Amino acid sequence: AHSQSRQSLITAVNAARNTPGVVAISMSWGFSESANESSYNSIFTTPAGHQGITFFAASGDSGPQAGAEWPSVSPSVVAVGGTTLHLSFSGQYQSESAWIDSSGGFSRSEKEPGYQRAVQGTGKRSAPDVAFDGDPNTGVAVYQTSLYSGEGSWEIVGGTSLGTPAWAAIIAIVDQGRALAGKGSLDGATQTLPALYALPSTDFNVIAP
Repeated sequence: AHSQSRQSLITAVNAARNTPGVVAISMSWGFSESANESSYNSIFTTPAGHQGITFFAASGDSGPQAGAEWPSVSPSVVAVGGTTLHLSFSGQYQSESAWIDSSGGFSRSEKEPGYQRAVQGTGKRSAPDVAFDGDPNTGVAVYQTSLYSGEGSWEIVGGTSLGTPAWAAIIAIVDQGRALAGKGSLDGATQTLPALYALPSTDFNVIAP
């Protein structure tokens, strides 16, 4: 994108979804909801004749009091929230809790999609759909190399902007497996999201409030 404006970001997403071979698009950005946001939602769909694409968006890092953000509440986008992840010293999973700065909630503009009817009945789209470690205090180590000095250093990062590309990578791996099995890549609106909500509760970890 040429800038952080809504139109520039939408233009970038449109370019990405029309690029051959793309199966997942990660959007680590968001805006407060607006009355006309649904007019842009067609951008988050697979173009005709293109292989299936799943779109992911960060739910936001301003806490639940900030409410839902767009495009994470678009009905065709997988909204990614953040957790605080607790591991043992050997790296074994212990527990997770909702990260205090992870945003989300019920949309003021988007209607409840059919795939959410089994879990809520407000008539409004809720977000996030999935989560990933987002707490910077329990975050992921990233090695960065300076463009100026050429020297590298480790940094612990977090945020729902971390979880969003991580989930995109997970689905890209799924699509790779599907390709090896002779199947097409997943379409987010008609396959990925309905499939996530159709999974049994035993497939998920319990996230404490």
